[in-house]
Amino acid sequence: MATFEAQVAGLTSLTIDDSSSPTRAELNQFLTDGAKEVINQLPGHLLPLCAASQTFTSGSADTLTTGKILNVFRSDGDINQPCRKIPAKQKGRVSDPEEMSYATITDPVFFIDNNTLDVLPSGGSCSYSAVEYPTVSYTASAITAFPNEAEHLVALYGAVKSLHNKMGSKSDDLPSNISLPSIPVAPSVPTISDLNILSVVPSSPSVPSFTSTTIGAINVSSTSISNVGAPPSYTKPTITTRVAFKAFYADTSSANPFGDNDPGVFSVSEVPPTPPSAPSYTSPDVSSVSISNVGVPPTYTAPTVAGATEALTATITDGTIGADADFQDFSDWWEVLGHMIEDEEDTELASAQVQKISTYLRAYQEAMTNNLNTYNKENVAYQAKLQEAIQQAQINSQKAQQDSSLTLQKEQQEYQSNLSKFSNEVQSYQAKVNKEVQEYGQKFTKYQFEVNTAFQSWSKTESDSLAQYNVDVQNELNEFNKENVAYQGKLQESIQQAQITSQAAQQQAQIDSQDAQKETELTLSKEVQEYQAKLSKYSAEVQTYQANVSKEVQQYSNNLTADIQAYQQKIAKYSNEIQSYQAEVSSKINNYNAQIQKQNTDYQWLAGRYTQLSANYESGLQKLRGH
Repeated sequence: MATFEAQVAGLTSLTIDDSSSPTRAELNQFLTDGAKEVINQLPGHLLPLCAASQTFTSGSADTLTTGKILNVFRSDGDINQPCRKIPAKQKGRVSDPEEMSYATITDPVFFIDNNTLDVLPSGGSCSYSAVEYPTVSYTASAITAFPNEAEHLVALYGAVKSLHNKMGSKSDDLPSNISLPSIPVAPSVPTISDLNILSVVPSSPSVPSFTSTTIGAINVSSTSISNVGAPPSYTKPTITTRVAFKAFYADTSSANPFGDNDPGVFSVSEVPPTPPSAPSYTSPDVSSVSISNVGVPPTYTAPTVAGATEALTATITDGTIGADADFQDFSDWWEVLGHMIEDEEDTELASAQVQKISTYLRAYQEAMTNNLNTYNKENVAYQAKLQEAIQQAQINSQKAQQDSSLTLQKEQQEYQSNLSKFSNEVQSYQAKVNKEVQEYGQKFTKYQFEVNTAFQSWSKTESDSLAQYNVDVQNELNEFNKENVAYQGKLQESIQQAQITSQAAQQQAQIDSQDAQKETELTLSKEVQEYQAKLSKYSAEVQTYQANVSKEVQQYSNNLTADIQAYQQKIAKYSNEIQSYQAEVSSKINNYNAQIQKQNTDYQWLAGRYTQLSANYESGLQKLRGH
């Protein structure tokens, strides 16, 4: 069969060596982990194929290397007895002979505590089967103490983990960062000096100071409007004094026939009944009932059948048969029998002595039977007396329970009566409160009616007063309009006369103004001509200055154009260098992307193969679990 390395290489198409991804050392770890994983998934009937026996002495706990323990045995000296498992907390109980779960050499127990396994009772030779996880090498083609039908799953597990390792290492296979060429250095910006005008600006003429023109005052004769009469005056009518609705409603005269019947804030005069206090029931007392008059239990008296001590172990130290007193003492009979057999070697006397002892024992047994019959007789009488006492105690207990129950029923009925009385009082209180509520409601309804009626009366009075006031206002306004028409006619007549007088005065003032204006214009014209001559001289000087400035600007412009052309040539060269730089960078980026794409394609293939092998591994585990 192919080695595990060859199987993994065939499943993954990977070449594995000491420096690959994964390395052979990593593959060894994957295969070992895979064997452990498969064992953890094995059904119970396959686990014995992976187990090994361990031995130790009970009482000296053995350290475990696995949690999968199959069988535990303890030798009873002849065979290995199977041990039953108990929780570690029960180890004290199974060591107690009084406990039903007491551990014996034919019914031993084992327990696991603090990563160790121990067996009780202590001091026996023990053995147990423990599942062990093998170490698998990539050079091996089989696994010792491992089911053959599961070995292909170890290779699948190693292949899946190898693909996972390879996918994780793909980042290391990515091309290193792109090494880009240096960016061309841009040409420095040329230094252009500022324009410096050497020509001197001519001095402008000073601001002219013209003689201020003065036109004498032109007087227009004033006119006034007269004989316009007196304007009419408007007399405002007097409105009836207003009365607020609150004052109108509070008036007890004939204005408000109802008066103020406000029922006020609603309040309940009835006092609610007092609820009964919480019940306090008498606690029943049945514990006072006790069993009495049970009599005295009988005692058993061992029989006495002659003899001084009746001790079967008593001995005579002189080794002889003894005197008559010794023959009567049962405790000496055994030594006498021994003397007859060992010293006298007289079997007949020994047989007679044995019969003598047997007769004594029969007599003792009959006496013991008589004493036991007496004890049984007395015990029957005692048991009958005890049953009678128990029956009486039960009757007393039932009576005490009934008394307590009747007392509780009485107290409950009394409390129910108090509750019923309180309920009736509450109903009466509610009826009285409802009566007060209804009376207040009727008063409030009447009060609402009275307020609404008073409000309607007050509204009618106020509206009539306002209507009369509006009529008075209109009458006063009509009288004012009539007087105002006469006043406006008289006013228009006075305005027409004032306009005629004003026009004549304005014409005379206009003639005087024209004469003064002509004299002022002649003086101003002379001073303006003098200033125009100064401006003409300044204009010629400015033209000369402009010509000199234009010459200097033209020279500066020629120098600037030459500098700009030289800089533009440098810019064109720099642009060509940038284009070459961009082409080289683009080529390197395209090459880098192509490598990235290849690594991505390889990774996708590895991921697909990883998914497929993982599915095969899980399917194999499912079949193995159902094996």
